[in-house]
Formats: sequence, structure tokens, C-alpha cells
Amino acid sequence: MTGASLKSQPDYKLIRFYDFRDFTGRDPTAPIPGRKYVYRIRVAVEDPNFPRNASLQPRNSTLSAEVFRRVEQETAKASVGRKVRNAIRWSEYSAPSPAVSLPPMSGMFAGPVAPAQTRKIPVDGRDIEFTQKPPSGKLVVTQWDPTYKVPVPIVMDVVRGTILAKSGEAEVPDPVGMLVKKLPDADINTQAVVLDLDGGQKLAISQDETQTEPSMMLLFSPDGGLQISEEVSSQLKYQFYSFAE
Repeated sequence: MTGASLKSQPDYKLIRFYDFRDFTGRDPTAPIPGRKYVYRIRVAVEDPNFPRNASLQPRNSTLSAEVFRRVEQETAKASVGRKVRNAIRWSEYSAPSPAVSLPPMSGMFAGPVAPAQTRKIPVDGRDIEFTQKPPSGKLVVTQWDPTYKVPVPIVMDVVRGTILAKSGEAEVPDPVGMLVKKLPDADINTQAVVLDLDGGQKLAISQDETQTEPSMMLLFSPDGGLQISEEVSSQLKYQFYSFAE
């Protein structure tokens, strides 16, 4: 060991690793949305005691006995047939990481719901309730745009069976410039479907007509599963992307 003393050496070095999705499809090893991955890494560093440039190699007298033996072996190997010096040292593989996945490419954030309008009519001496108008609601749908590198939001009026897809002009918030920019050619297709809506009923515990039950929406999600988006947890994202007051 040369240079700084062992006491001044840190126990750990931070290594940050990124694995990005390849939107071009050219890299077959790039992560794919919907799949989970476990990583193990190892680190390669240039050997300070046996560098590529032989003129930078420290004197043998400064090396510990263990390092001297290794360097002597590597020097002998490199001198045979003038081979390239093996100046790279590899660490052991790390322990497996927790399972990770790409963040979702789309988001669905529930807004307010107008409850179903019902009416009772007498039939054979009984009151039969039927729905005059099904429940409807507001939903913000976002989808990542690889060209502009932003999630593009569109506010939609939804009922049961609404497919969350829409093309046209969208307004995109720019958090850096604190501006709202228009995107004229937005094309959002999440392949998600609204299955049911609930909420919007007046709260029995309040006399305020504006105090209503938070909305809940059951969605057939883009990955083929079921997803619930409810107004309380979606409030911040819904207000941000819909520019609500």
C-alpha cells in the first residue's frame, strides 16, 4: 500500500448505478417496463501498484510483502512475449440488490365525481329505482413523452367504460421556468379503462352542500391488473396537472 496511511482511508466508497430504458429499442439488455430486476455489480480499478504505464510503478521497496509477490508475478507475465500489462483489479460481486423496476410510464389521478342521478317509479305497488344518469368524474391521465422528457397530462371526463386515450393539445407544466407550455400534438394512449366510479354523495355529518364523499375509481390498469385511484391520495398530483385553483 502506498500514499495515504490506512487510517485515512474510508471504509466505503459510494457507487451510483443507473440502468435506463432504451426507447429506441436498439439495446436488447435495457430494462423493460412491467418487469422486475435484481442487480449484482463489481468494480474495476486500475492497480496503483501495477499501473498500465510501467514508469509510474512504485518502487518494490515501498510495497508490502503480499503486494510485492503479486506485482512480481504480474511483471513476469507481462514480460513474456511483451504482453499487455494486466493493470485492472476486480472486486468481488456485490450481494444481490432488492428487486426493482422502472417507474410507470403513465399515471391516473382521480378528481371529483358527480354521483349517479336516480329516480324511483312505482311498478306493481313497489318503488323501483333506476338510474337516469350514470356517475361521471374528472380524471387526470399522464403519459411519459420520450421526445420532450416530461409526463404529458390530459384532463378527461370519464364514465364507466371510458378508455383512457386522447389526442390533441395538452398543457405541460415546466417546473424550471414556472411556465405552462402548450403541446399541440399530444397523443396519450394508456390502454387503461375506467371500470367503476363512486363518491360525490353529500356527507351525512355535514350541513355544507360542498362537503361530499371523496371519489374512488376502479381502473383496468395498463399492465393488465386492477388499480384504484382515489381523490384524497391523488389530490396533489390532480391539482398540479389540472392547474386547479
